[in-house]
Amino acid sequence: MKFLFSAVLFCILVSASLADAEKRVTKDEFSNATACFHAEPLTEKGRVAAGLIVEFAEQSHEIEITIASSLVPWIGVKNNTNADYRSLLLGAYVAGNAKSQITKGVKADDPYSGMLFVFAVYEKMKIETKGFKIAEIENFI
Repeated sequence: MKFLFSAVLFCILVSASLADAEKRVTKDEFSNATACFHAEPLTEKGRVAAGLIVEFAEQSHEIEITIASSLVPWIGVKNNTNADYRSLLLGAYVAGNAKSQITKGVKADDPYSGMLFVFAVYEKMKIETKGFKIAEIENFI
């Protein structure tokens, strides 16, 4: 199972994607998008990068990502405040997980690396947005 919800996630994350649906995202584009998203996740550029990351993960046969509610409990909560940030954090999980697999050259789900990327992006969100917290992520920290 690659991604059951990938089309939905893609729509959520890509509000301004510049990628052509027929074009495949290359490893270099993925690498650049990952660096951009990590550096500036809340900018329009960062959001577009998140969309490219998800597109790459969906297209690639070199990676395998399993989304488990135990690892991404901030998605699908009834009180869906900060929905945009929650979606970006899911993109961060995909970015870290996929980046690890591409870097190592090993096709094996890496939730640990996904969560490390989530924590890094989450900390930037907290710095940029005073008083911002997502309880489901705070429980991990």
